Amino acid sequence: MILFFHFHKAAGTTVIDAARAMGLRLPALHQNGHPLQDDGSPVVLAGKSRADVHSYFESIKSQGVQFLALEWDIPQFEYLVDIEDLKMCTVLRDPFKRAVSNFKMDSSNDWLYGRVFDFEDYFDCSAQHRSHNYYVRSICGLYGRDVEVGPRHIGYCAKFIAAMDVACCLETSDLRREFRKVGIEIAPGQHSNRHAENPPPAHLRDVFGHNSLEMYKDRFVAQNLADYYLYHSLGFKHNESVKR
Repeated sequence: MILFFHFHKAAGTTVIDAARAMGLRLPALHQNGHPLQDDGSPVVLAGKSRADVHSYFESIKSQGVQFLALEWDIPQFEYLVDIEDLKMCTVLRDPFKRAVSNFKMDSSNDWLYGRVFDFEDYFDCSAQHRSHNYYVRSICGLYGRDVEVGPRHIGYCAKFIAAMDVACCLETSDLRREFRKVGIEIAPGQHSNRHAENPPPAHLRDVFGHNSLEMYKDRFVAQNLADYYLYHSLGFKHNESVKR
């Protein structure tokens, strides 16, 4: 079975669509690969015990599931590494590019209900994908703006990445080559975007002007050093493997 950790706006839907195109069996109820319960709510594994996590995976494996994605929560990775025949993979994107893409998608699809007027407003929010250090917070299950990210969280995330069978940087990795290692064939030129970026609403047109969001980059990087440490360490790991 293949377990894909899907971070928002980091080529996740491309990987999921490739798995579906190959005919890999996904959970009977799912939203973009993330398993759902009978009432339509997401399956939540974060906070579950090792026994509960193992029981869940044994259950879906018995149903013939070959691929699933976790997008909204992540269990403790130590509970996953000893599950038999489980291949784990993920993709990280440059944190600023990911954040800009998420902002544009939410804005242009009118999911912000006119309450957000610039990029920094967008990140003044407790929603996980609109939080600073999104990768580290997601992997460690840190919710809420008042929960600080520290060195132990970065260390935990480094171990999480090391446990992956495939961990890619969107900007530097050859996704087709890397995902073949876990049995997923991404078609040449394949790029999926479930929610296309439409023209921005009137009150955000100036914000979306040519390179206007670049003015926020330096400040964003300073506020997301934990994510950048994780992202660059993954890029270094990739470059070293290529040299060998």
